[in-house]
Amino acid sequence: YTYAIVGSVNVYKRQIYACGQKADQLFHKYSEPMLECNGIHVSETALPSTSPAYASKTLDQLVDIYRERIFD
Repeated sequence: YTYAIVGSVNVYKRQIYACGQKADQLFHKYSEPMLECNGIHVSETALPSTSPAYASKTLDQLVDIYRERIFD
């Protein structure tokens, strides 16, 4: 159920990055409740879809959005 979700976990912070609206919805519907039931609290950040089918933004715009949401 996490195939559409990109996760990054390090020593200091646990974070899930959902690429696209559908991945964000699936995380909240399936993964988040299971994690919470097991006492695991993970922050989740929704990112724009990387699919060319939904390419309403340029590559430069996507890079800026990703940087802002991941590194800030």
